[in-house]
Amino acid sequence: MRSLRALMFGGLAFFPATILGLIIWWTMGSSMDNSAVAVWLPCNLVPFGGVVLGLWLGWKTGEEYSITADA
Repeated sequence: MRSLRALMFGGLAFFPATILGLIIWWTMGSSMDNSAVAVWLPCNLVPFGGVVLGLWLGWKTGEEYSITADA
């Protein structure tokens, strides 16, 4: 359950991170040159960072759902 929770948090974090990346792209000048920093930073790094942050947050807050082996 903890892994599923982390995957769901990561997947759901993609959408707001993409909108945030779009807003950053607009404020950086809306460049259409795919090799420019003003394109790959907000369009690739921001959504990827949002997914990673969502995965991490889902994993850290899902400890009560983890299965522990009692020895």
